[in-house]
Amino acid sequence: MLRYKNNVLELLKNKGFSSYRLRKDKIMGESKIQNIRNNATSIETIDQLCRLIDCQPGDILEYVPDEDKEIKNTSKDEIQKEQKEEIPKQVTVKEMKKVAQIKTPIKLKKVGNKNKNQNIL
Repeated sequence: MLRYKNNVLELLKNKGFSSYRLRKDKIMGESKIQNIRNNATSIETIDQLCRLIDCQPGDILEYVPDEDKEIKNTSKDEIQKEQKEEIPKQVTVKEMKKVAQIKTPIKLKKVGNKNKNQNIL
């Protein structure tokens, strides 16, 4: 996961952009500022931060691997095997016609004083 190396809002403040000024001058809205505080941001926000702070993305971001997510290292054969397992069986037209000919009664509940169950074909 990507996260900020430093407190980005503090870096902005050192450049003269307090959170009040960012909102007042309509440089950033409150939701974008909250996203920065919560480490959730978009490429556009990173671009804007780099312009304001005058830095490169690598100066404010770092990559930290997620501990709960492991990268699965699978071989080409394993991937092909998984893909084959996911493909449903091909059904022939003859089999489809057979299934279409099956008539099974369906029981439905009726409302009112009439019978509660009725067979329908």
